[in-house]
Amino acid sequence: MAESTAPTFEVSEPIDVDLGGLRFSATFRAPAGATLRVSGSVDGELVEVLRFDDFVAQPHYHVPAAADATMVDPDTDGAPLDVYLDLIGGHELPGDGA
Repeated sequence: MAESTAPTFEVSEPIDVDLGGLRFSATFRAPAGATLRVSGSVDGELVEVLRFDDFVAQPHYHVPAAADATMVDPDTDGAPLDVYLDLIGGHELPGDGA
């Protein structure tokens, strides 16, 4: 049986902030980078709805959270954090019907 080659990360304790009916949970996943999980109430249960992985080598986000990664290329898209904030602020997340 082949061994798993999936990377392992040391994950910090989450910092959670509840705001406007959403929970924002930030962690640092060493050595990759920061992760921001956004959860909201779906049918009365708290469900992760999107995730931003601001990894040094491969910044990306997931919408919905369980979807495949959408990569961010700093050379063509700009600084990943700016991209994430523009997506949220402009409500231009893929799959949101906007």
